[in-house]
Amino acid sequence: MREQTLSNVPLFEGLAPDELSLLAAECSERRIAAGERIFREGEPADGLYVVETGAVSIIRDTVGEPVQRLARLGPGGYFGEMGLLDNGTRSATAIASEASTLVHVRKEHLIGLLQQRPLLAVKLRAAIIRRHGHNVASAVELSGRREVRTRIDTQVDLELPDGEVLSVVVENLSPGGACFRGLPRTWTPGRSVRFALRLPEGEPPLALEGSVAWTAARGTGIAFHHRDPRTSQEAIRRAIRLLLGR
Repeated sequence: MREQTLSNVPLFEGLAPDELSLLAAECSERRIAAGERIFREGEPADGLYVVETGAVSIIRDTVGEPVQRLARLGPGGYFGEMGLLDNGTRSATAIASEASTLVHVRKEHLIGLLQQRPLLAVKLRAAIIRRHGHNVASAVELSGRREVRTRIDTQVDLELPDGEVLSVVVENLSPGGACFRGLPRTWTPGRSVRFALRLPEGEPPLALEGSVAWTAARGTGIAFHHRDPRTSQEAIRRAIRLLLGR
């Protein structure tokens, strides 16, 4: 199965059957749950991945910056090649959009193959250049959207209508919604929720209401419902600045 998966990757077209078999034998398989992070931006690049089943999203989620989805890859798609040839680090974050099976081609095995096959090295460099151009174009396109969420990644308290206080992590926030880690498992998709987000610097809590849009291993997504959209959106933008200490 691994050999068949690798043979469908354009990068490895032209490899002799014995080379493909050797590469497949050196690879490992990873099963990833929906919402699980595969690697994070800034980590050392230790190899590339090929999607065997499922789907993976490639995002940029630097704290204080808009969260940007650069690509969604299905079976046969590969990612993680950026930074492999220059001892670099991951230039983006990879998260499983759904339960997925991945083939991991470790860096040391790939480099060994590149040394034997100079043409493959040329193809890999060309693929990296194309991917970089695609990422830049995606970032420019996303920057014009109003609902791009800002990465926060900080501990906050949510006060519920009955007085209960939940200590959670707000991963990202925008006028349209947010992602929290640590919410109760009873907060399932479709559930209506109301809470007040406590803010720093003695600011009054920000009252929010909405519904649970999705749940995953990495957190829970809330879609906000605004009674006065203009006022609420400005209040949320101000909350983002306060949470980031700006």
